[in-house]
Amino acid sequence: MEGHMKYKGFTYSQELDIEPEECTKIFHYVTTPDGHTRNMDWSSYSTPTQHDFELFVDLGLPDRNHPALHFEGRNFFCPLDRNDLFKIKMDILSLAVIGV
Repeated sequence: MEGHMKYKGFTYSQELDIEPEECTKIFHYVTTPDGHTRNMDWSSYSTPTQHDFELFVDLGLPDRNHPALHFEGRNFFCPLDRNDLFKIKMDILSLAVIGV
């Protein structure tokens, strides 16, 4: 596995699936502080930045089924990207402002 990042005891890693004469897909993983590794719901065609990974951890390791992403026109089959993390963060902040 390549592409390691660390934050608050969580570790990001990736594995490349290189298809000759096609495309390269990236499989993303997060290892929790207690040593469990799980898939990171992130696009297979991009790598999160350190900031993206930190926000992902701070948001509680969200996935594409997060309620903030349930709006008309969003394809639920799509994995997360930076814009989705921003939408989730804004949803959490707006709920905090109104006291929910």
